[in-house]
Amino acid sequence: MISITIFLYIFLSFLCICAEQQKPTVSLKFLHQINIPINSTNISFPLLAYIGKQEFISYISYHSHSLEFVELPSLKKQSISFQSKQNFPYSHFPVSKDSIILCYQIEGEWGKFPSLMDKTGNIIKEYSQIKQVAEDGKILFYPHLMPTYISAEYLYATINLFDYPRNRDYFSVPHKFISKTNLINGETTFAPIQYPQSYQGHLWRENLEWCLGKNGEIVYSFPASSFLVIQDTLISTKLYKANSIRIDTIKPLASWEDLEVKISYMRNTPFYKEVIYDKYRNLYYRIAKYANADKDKAKYSLIVLNDAFTKLGEVDFPFDMVNDKRSVPLISKEGIYFRYLDVPNNQLSFKVYQVLVD
Repeated sequence: MISITIFLYIFLSFLCICAEQQKPTVSLKFLHQINIPINSTNISFPLLAYIGKQEFISYISYHSHSLEFVELPSLKKQSISFQSKQNFPYSHFPVSKDSIILCYQIEGEWGKFPSLMDKTGNIIKEYSQIKQVAEDGKILFYPHLMPTYISAEYLYATINLFDYPRNRDYFSVPHKFISKTNLINGETTFAPIQYPQSYQGHLWRENLEWCLGKNGEIVYSFPASSFLVIQDTLISTKLYKANSIRIDTIKPLASWEDLEVKISYMRNTPFYKEVIYDKYRNLYYRIAKYANADKDKAKYSLIVLNDAFTKLGEVDFPFDMVNDKRSVPLISKEGIYFRYLDVPNNQLSFKVYQVLVD
């Protein structure tokens, strides 16, 4: 009887080990590095656009007053000079070769409304009707800093909130983080989103990270939450665990008024960053920033999930990054483009990696 018990124990242990070994693993395979010549470092954060059947890296050159398109993989460059010398765009969002949404600073206000430019550099439409102000914020178009998407005739943008979480009550009420604007008639609706229960009664990073998912649903998360939230209607939501193995617990901010405490918290506390949908591989990525002794560089990891939001694994970024939006990778048909900054000032460089799920 004892021998049978021992046999069953060994057999079940073997099955558990086999099951553990069969779990998928995620890794990054280096493909190559691309170096794009630039005439000045004074450029906007680059975007990756898929226009027609061709991929481009695009950015605004503030030095040459132009919008630059770099064709991939040939690196052939095309420039569009801005015709207006009065107002200068600070960001852009390519829709097609003949339709580029520009975001202007007008009358000292950032992103008052977007405009549509053609391939000759002329403004063909101004969406001045998009001035609707949400109850607790206003629409700002920061495609290079905040999630911005176009789906059919709709422009999805992030709302910059007027209020900041200087008190704990801020996290107890829903906020209108995301706007959905019809580019034909200018009608705008908002997606009310509630902070998670774990945020109640504390102070945290307030920003929302989100993307449009495979079927047009909003996929979002908060910096101190282990979960992704899927919102396919205004009221229907689902939660999926998407935590990092690099992050144990995230402590709340002790004081919003103490500047030194706040700076130390923002710099040293681990948190979750962008949520990205990879349409080429049908995967979701969630970026985690974890603790690092180097104050100038930050360590990040990539949490990989399938289209059912099952976590497949997690892999560290291939090298340390600066602690700003330049750490956000660009998703292309070939692979993932990580911005590489240790290069001469006359180069815009990326290291390209392939995501492997074994």
